[in-house]
Amino acid sequence: MPMSTKLSTTHRCCTTVTVDLEDRSYPVHIGVGLLDNPDSWANLPKAQSAVVVSNTTVGPLYLARLKQQLRLHYAHVHEVLLQDGEQYKDWRSLNTIIETMLAAGCARKTVLFALGGGGWGCYRVCCRYL
Repeated sequence: MPMSTKLSTTHRCCTTVTVDLEDRSYPVHIGVGLLDNPDSWANLPKAQSAVVVSNTTVGPLYLARLKQQLRLHYAHVHEVLLQDGEQYKDWRSLNTIIETMLAAGCARKTVLFALGGGGWGCYRVCCRYL
């Protein structure tokens, strides 16, 4: 299935880009102050658990705050912290994500969050297909 993106909306606080996957489409919010803005958390997918994938550069800066917000919406919040750098965006890292999710008992409805952008967002899309 081909994937496309489109700019959906622009608000004062953020820009929203929709990744168009037909019935599995999802928004990507880009902006300043989104972690602490309650509007950022409106319309989250319903699930028992969430997984945040980040790296060793971005994770220490924002992961605790993100998990704090996600715990208000999900019973279980798991994390996968990977090494930073292009050389680590490989099958081994993808396997680490999948193995962590399996060990945590994640199910098909588990929601994945990419914290850091770049390749981590690509992993999120890849995991959506699994």
